[in-house]
Order: sequence, then structure tokens, then C-alpha cells
Amino acid sequence: MDQGPLVIEQIEAGARLVRDFHSYMAVEVAFWIKTAEGYRWTLCIASDQINEKTWDLGYGEALRLIQEMNNPYLDLFRIRLVNSTSPLARAALEERRKFPGSPVGIRLGEQWFGDTAIEGAYIYPESTIAEKEGVSAP
Repeated sequence: MDQGPLVIEQIEAGARLVRDFHSYMAVEVAFWIKTAEGYRWTLCIASDQINEKTWDLGYGEALRLIQEMNNPYLDLFRIRLVNSTSPLARAALEERRKFPGSPVGIRLGEQWFGDTAIEGAYIYPESTIAEKEGVSAP
């Protein structure tokens, strides 16, 4: 599965995880990437609150949420928590700023993304992060 394209089931499972994680720790941006060296898609969740002191707590909450979801398209090895100031997060935020208020995600192909060569990326729209129980972000 991972050697192919990012599928809608992964995108939807990731969106749910991001929304639920946002209730625990404010998420600035979330995106899937497949690095040029990697063989699998990874869901990156970026927050200003992720740092050396909160990293393990963040992964603990992500694990709890993933176990609760029990979804075959997500496991802890597909998740990467980063600070919002990381080159990856900054690149995702910059791409999202090009389409303010867009209700759809942004797909990218092969390119440099931050400081990483990627085969592809999918950046969630800002509204996905804040959506909860049918209520979308203002």
C-alpha cells in the first residue's frame, strides 16, 4: 500500500487523527509526505507546543488516539510530530498560504519541500484541523 499513491482512506483517517489531536495540542498545520528516500507516506503534525519536553507526551496522545480509531491506514510509525518552526512545517504553511481559505487539500509532486526532497505531499486545508463534529473553522 505505501509504495503507491496516497489514498483517500489515508487522507480521511489522518484528518480525523489531526482533529482529535488538535483537542489535545494546538495543530498549526498537518500534511502527508513521502520522502525521496522513504518508502511510505508519513503524516506530519506540526504544533508550536511540540518541543523536547512535550514530544513524548504528544506521541503518547497520538498512540492513544490511533488505538482508539483502530484504522488500518494509521499506525504510530506513520506519524511524525514536529514543531511549527521546522523546515517541513514552514514549507507546508507557505504552500497553504498560497490558497487562503481553500476548503480542499493541496497536492504536491516531486520537489524540495523545506529541507527535504519529496516524491509527494498532501497538505490539509486549515478548515480540516478545526472541524469537529460537523462544525468547521470560521
